[in-house]
Amino acid sequence: MKKMFILFVILLSGIVLATCEGTSQSCGTDECENCNAYDSYYGDYYCKYDDVYRIYRNYYCQSNECVYEEEERIMDDCKYCEDGQCIECDDADCNDNDGYYGDRTCVYDDVYRIYRDYYCSYGKCTYKESYRKTEDCDYKCEHGECILECPNHCADNVWFYNGDFDGERCHYSTKDCGDYNKEYGRFCKNGDVYANFKSYYCTKDGCKYDLEERKVADCDDKCLGWSSWYTAGDGLERTRTCFSYLCMNGECVKKSEYTSISRKELTPTATVIERDNTYEFFVNTTHKLVKRTTSMPDKTIHAGLFFGSNEIRAEFPESLVRQVSFSVEETNLYAPLVIYIDDEVVYEEFTNNGNYIIKINRTASSISIRTASSGWRIWAPATYSLKNIELSTEAFSMVDNKFDFSLESSVLDGFTAARIIQWPENSNIMINENSLGSVVLEKNYLKEGRNTILFEPFFNSTSEGTAKLKIWYNEEEVL
Repeated sequence: MKKMFILFVILLSGIVLATCEGTSQSCGTDECENCNAYDSYYGDYYCKYDDVYRIYRNYYCQSNECVYEEEERIMDDCKYCEDGQCIECDDADCNDNDGYYGDRTCVYDDVYRIYRDYYCSYGKCTYKESYRKTEDCDYKCEHGECILECPNHCADNVWFYNGDFDGERCHYSTKDCGDYNKEYGRFCKNGDVYANFKSYYCTKDGCKYDLEERKVADCDDKCLGWSSWYTAGDGLERTRTCFSYLCMNGECVKKSEYTSISRKELTPTATVIERDNTYEFFVNTTHKLVKRTTSMPDKTIHAGLFFGSNEIRAEFPESLVRQVSFSVEETNLYAPLVIYIDDEVVYEEFTNNGNYIIKINRTASSISIRTASSGWRIWAPATYSLKNIELSTEAFSMVDNKFDFSLESSVLDGFTAARIIQWPENSNIMINENSLGSVVLEKNYLKEGRNTILFEPFFNSTSEGTAKLKIWYNEEEVL
């Protein structure tokens, strides 16, 4: 009985030694092994939550065999992770890659290139691209190169052509299109003389003309001056010789001659006296090219969805706008700065702090400086604080002289003649909006009361001196 108990204990002990479930030991048929000896990392490193991880296999005993469970273990704490590795960069390192890329191109008649601005993003150097101006063109840009030409243009009916650029400005040959006005082919129409007339005007391609018919002569009766008054019976008479005309082959031809008589009945106490009045005018007129530099007030311009917008604007007589200069004191660069000439965009660019000179070289009558809207940045408008704004223009300026003089009814009633007896050179003369073709004035050019005489200078000239108008008339004087 004692032997059987000992055998049972030995068998039971053998069963205990052969059972290792849930432990780190695994029993084979011969001896036990330690499952922990197989614990290890498995597979490649990989990224998770921007850190480096790897799979760890933890072995244990199950059914007398070593089996394992897998778990993810962090291997490295990173700021950014890629392909199972920590990656790092800073803006200073990335900035070394900044620079221009690609070919030159033309934008707004200036030379631009693509600029890559590198910065650090998620541990790697990346970039953003923008067009940047690399060269200002004074005239225009083609195929990425400045074309140094001076465009033909007109000013006050003068054609400026064959421009030569000296590095700063254009020098032109000029033609005054008005000098080519020409009359030809006279003919008769409605009893008067007409002619075909070429009236020239200026275009960027040169002087062109319109063809029109104009009356050049009235074939009306014409009379010589009156004789002096003489006594005829109980009155006074004067005579003058007159001629009647007709139009023939484009000319006024004298048809006949007759005598015109003017008579006044006199009282014994009245006599006719020949009188004259002289009017003097001191003339100083000019027509010249004037270069102007106009300063505009400092101003901060802005534009945004919820903030509205404003602008800097100036209007002026039509002129050749050479350039606009300004200083950008402060900007948030939320949008481009935009310059309009007569509502046409000539400059649109993100403009940093600094001093700028923008070449324009085109004819206009207004300029405005704005900023585009800040767009999706609804929390703030785009802003530019501008100072020292100056506009450079060129235009022909004319100073004419207008004078008033008064005529009484007695002068017109007894009118015999009127003439410009002295005048300064280089000027046109108009009386009551009638242009004088000669120094002799017709009576119908004048009127009772206030009359106006205007002196206009010739193109690009000065007229200075004294002009004199003399009017002769007869007046009855009671003795």
